[in-house]
Amino acid sequence: MGNDVSVNFNKQKERNYGIDLLRIVSMFMICIMHVLGTGGVLENTTQFSLNYEVAWFVEGVAYCAVNCYALISGFVGVNSKYKFSNIVKLWLQVVFYSVAITGLFAIIKPEIITWETIVGSVLPIIFNRYWYFTAYFGLFLFMPILNIALNHLPEKQLRVSLIIILIASCILTIPNGNLFNLGKGYSALWLMVLYLVGGYVKKYEPLKKIKGKLLFIFLIVLFILIWLSKFCIEIMTLKLFGEIKWGEAFIRYLSPLVFATALIMLELFSRIKFPKKPNIISLLASVSFGVYLIHCNPIIFNELLLGACKSFALYNPLLLVLAVIGAALVIYLICSIIDYFRLLLFRFIRIPQTLNKIELKLKNKFFKDEIDV
Repeated sequence: MGNDVSVNFNKQKERNYGIDLLRIVSMFMICIMHVLGTGGVLENTTQFSLNYEVAWFVEGVAYCAVNCYALISGFVGVNSKYKFSNIVKLWLQVVFYSVAITGLFAIIKPEIITWETIVGSVLPIIFNRYWYFTAYFGLFLFMPILNIALNHLPEKQLRVSLIIILIASCILTIPNGNLFNLGKGYSALWLMVLYLVGGYVKKYEPLKKIKGKLLFIFLIVLFILIWLSKFCIEIMTLKLFGEIKWGEAFIRYLSPLVFATALIMLELFSRIKFPKKPNIISLLASVSFGVYLIHCNPIIFNELLLGACKSFALYNPLLLVLAVIGAALVIYLICSIIDYFRLLLFRFIRIPQTLNKIELKLKNKFFKDEIDV
């Protein structure tokens, strides 16, 4: 995704519904990315045509979504209690959909189901069925250590360390996205970096003195720069080498431009205040991870989404954008409805309550003097 998942920890302060709204928007943007990419829109537009440029502009706008999700994890997790039951709940949700979708296609299209598919559906982390959840699982294991750093290092030392880490992660990796084993951003290590940044933003509010209107202008400028970087690099490499190279150098998770857009999105949404509890936002935020698990399931990707939207590339630019947004909205709403019923099922069979009780008993037995990080 890219699909942070943000664990719903026990809150010590009033819930920030602006952050919940960012979860929803980020997941919708992830759907847009997959309609454009996996759906076949980008690869079926003619290079340098108006449709090509419009489609890639939309892609550039949406690309910060996964980084937003990881930033949210740190923003929420820095002041929260660490609970193993949270990752178990997420793992059960992952296995539920992985097994259910595999079982469904074993009935309607058995020829595509192999033993590897079956085993992978039961062991989704080991077989990396969902790259984001596998990376997030690694992040989760390190959260207590990361929180100690966020809560106990002096602010100046933490700030300088983060700046150095970000320079290494976002600047030095421009020619080689796999430098430091960052995996072009598809890694637990990159999610840890974003977690630290999100936690730092929550604790020290480094952007609080910048007015919202100015941040919004910065955001628009960054979106334009992301698209412009691709356009300029493609034009220059075509003239220099006779072919297009490195066009997506700044359209990836490690890109300093993409990182900056995610950071500004986090700041802007965290400032949104609601006069009363927005129930619909709470509901949609609670099922946003399910949207990722359903439509990003490898079988769904390959059998239903792959190339399904390539005809959009032939529409006029306005209709292309509307079609992409519409298809993403359909995906988002259908998956949200499905996950809502999954949520009701889990509550009915008391999975969350049971896991909480088990963890409480284990903590009382083995970790009576638990340190709150």
